[in-house]
Amino acid sequence: MIMETFSGSKSMSENYKNGVDYYYIKYGKFYRNPHYSIIKNCLCYIYHNFQLNWGNVLDLACCSGEVTSILLEIEPNLMITSCDPYTYEAFHNKTGRIAKKWSFSDIQNGLFSQINISFDVVVLSFAAHLITNLFSTMYPLSMACEYMIIISPHKNPIIQDKMGWQLMHSMLIDRIHTRLYRSYNYNYIDQ
Repeated sequence: MIMETFSGSKSMSENYKNGVDYYYIKYGKFYRNPHYSIIKNCLCYIYHNFQLNWGNVLDLACCSGEVTSILLEIEPNLMITSCDPYTYEAFHNKTGRIAKKWSFSDIQNGLFSQINISFDVVVLSFAAHLITNLFSTMYPLSMACEYMIIISPHKNPIIQDKMGWQLMHSMLIDRIHTRLYRSYNYNYIDQ
C-alpha cells in the first residue's frame, strides 16, 4: 500500500497560493497544527480564569483535533461537537472521534437554526482569518453560541459589536492572539 505524504510548505501563505480550498482538499487528511503547546496554554488560561459554562462546546474548523484533545485533557466529561469539511479524516485519525463536515458556508446558510442546535462555547483555532464573509458567519454564531474563543496567528479578523460579539479579553502568547467574546444574541434560538 502506498501512502501519500504531507508535502506542504512551513509557510501557510505559500501553502495557500493555489487557494485555501485547494490546499485543504489536497492535504486536509494529513494536516497537523504545529502550535499545539501554545493552543493548550491559551485554552488552559481561558478555562481556569473565566467562569464560562463549558457544558457543550463547538470545535469549529477542528483541524486534526488539537482543541478537542486539549479540552478533553482539561475536563474529560465535556460534550464537544467538532467540525471541519476538509480535515475530518485527520481529526478521526488523531482522536478516534467523528467530526461533522460543517463549513463556514453552512453556518452562513442557517445551519444552526435549521437543526436547532446551540453551544455554550465555540472555539475557532487558526481558522478565523480564512472566513470569506465574516459578518455572515459571526452573526449566526452569536445566535447559537454564548462565548467564542478565537486563537489566531493574526490580529485579524476584527470582530465588531455589530457582528453580535462583545470582546471580553484579549491576550498575546508567543505571537499568537487569543480573544474571548461574549454573544449579544445567545438564546435567540430556542433550546
